[in-house]
Amino acid sequence: MNMKRSSYIFFLLLACGLVPSSSTTIFEEPDVWDADEILSKGDAVELVLDWLEVQPFPGGPSFETRALGGSFPGPTITISAGVTLNIKFRNNLKRQNSAKRASDAAVYRNQFQDPDVGNLHFHGAHVTSVLPGDDTTMAVEPGDSYDYLLPFMDRHMPGIHWIHSHHHGSTSLHLGGGAAMALIVKDPPGFLPQQIADAEEAVMVLQDIDVREQLYTASRAGDDKYAANLQKLLDVGIPGADESNYRFVTVNGQHQPTLNTKTGTWTRWRILYAG
Repeated sequence: MNMKRSSYIFFLLLACGLVPSSSTTIFEEPDVWDADEILSKGDAVELVLDWLEVQPFPGGPSFETRALGGSFPGPTITISAGVTLNIKFRNNLKRQNSAKRASDAAVYRNQFQDPDVGNLHFHGAHVTSVLPGDDTTMAVEPGDSYDYLLPFMDRHMPGIHWIHSHHHGSTSLHLGGGAAMALIVKDPPGFLPQQIADAEEAVMVLQDIDVREQLYTASRAGDDKYAANLQKLLDVGIPGADESNYRFVTVNGQHQPTLNTKTGTWTRWRILYAG
């Protein structure tokens, strides 16, 4: 293997905590929601945007951030090509009195604002952008909900994509705080070589959390609740803060987890950088 390439791979694994380290956290994957199974029962996939207390560092400080589906990152949704994905999205956030609002005539549109307004963007998926599809201009206000209907064409390529909140003005706060999740279009039968099709899988959602940058953005948007949580991290401190300047990467919501794998076997890693 090319030395530069092998060094890069080693650096990636080291940065994500996928090589031996002093970490006591064992690698865990997000829950998997099989949309085919849910939809076959006549149900919709219910996805909630709400506050969640997270603790990325073992024994370290916890803080509240916005999350999808009740976890950080959100659960992995799997679906087959040819199926129409029905997601009932509910915004459980409450509007903060301090929040800057796009509807305020004194607020310029291209500012950080509407921290408690959200929607869903199906990043990478070849689906319609016409409502009730993937329209990022759609604003779901606090306490409101919206039913998304997204037909996945019969010949949609399999692979990993992702879902995240994408309201103009609050995307940085939501996505930068971890409100994202993997979306996998399943492999059709016979699509892969058998040794890969039979391989054990691991989904890795990498999220880049920049505490100082997020605090600046939250302050600009009038996002007082999130700003207070970020300030707590600065006050209490996080491991490695001197070297990282309070910027860290999580793998499935954990900082530098340890992944144990077997030698001499194929393992399929689905890696999503949702930073």
